[in-house]
Amino acid sequence: MPSPSCVYLMPDDDAACFVFNRHSGVMVEGHLAVLPEHRARGVTLGVEALAWLRLNTDARAVIGLLNAENAPARRYVERLGFVASATIPNAAKKGGRHMDVIFYIKEL
Repeated sequence: MPSPSCVYLMPDDDAACFVFNRHSGVMVEGHLAVLPEHRARGVTLGVEALAWLRLNTDARAVIGLLNAENAPARRYVERLGFVASATIPNAAKKGGRHMDVIFYIKEL
């Protein structure tokens, strides 16, 4: 099945939300949120969302950007198999302070 421009996935218990926006025929940008009370299941939920994406779309790579100082989010995506590919200096601003952003990629 061809990839739609946007895929929105949520488990039946609303524990998390995964949104994938298509950049090309085979590359999507991933966005996610896991509710704090379900973080123990976060990796399982992420693996399931990525498996669904691989089986039901033409997507073969997922990209994402994370604030370099967000260690919990970085650990999470790395546990899902994402690899840090580049650091973009001063690409984000929070509380009036510039921060680096890390570009991640995962092949499906």
